Amino acid sequence: MSEEFTKAEWKKINAALDADPERYGLPERRSRSVVLASFNIRKLGNPEKKTNGAFDFLARFCAQCDLIAVQEVLEDMSALERLRGETSAKAGAEFRILVSDITGGRDGATGSTVERLVFLYREGRVVPTGIASDISFDRSYIYK
Repeated sequence: MSEEFTKAEWKKINAALDADPERYGLPERRSRSVVLASFNIRKLGNPEKKTNGAFDFLARFCAQCDLIAVQEVLEDMSALERLRGETSAKAGAEFRILVSDITGGRDGATGSTVERLVFLYREGRVVPTGIASDISFDRSYIYK
């Protein structure tokens, strides 16, 4: 596992983003467009497993978007709630979540990771249908 950034390193990273957000892919918000994103936040579960700097960085990016699809959200969704709250605060707008059933695991399996697929969205810009679903399972047991 990689080492964590220090507070000084986060300060340098954020200064670079402030100086030229487009260079680093931070999306520009426009009044007549919807900004979409999709990414894997590695093992998003227990908020104590990520640093404050990491949460700040993630929320900074998400606040620029209207709809974000997130993979690898674990059973413990408290880190997701923290991200939602921090994103809402940075955006000055309420963000909501839509969560799928579990995917990736099966009953009695050892070593398989149970995950959820999540949509984090800006209220008022995105109107959900109320359905988020996925049918998949740990296929490794088929090969045994």
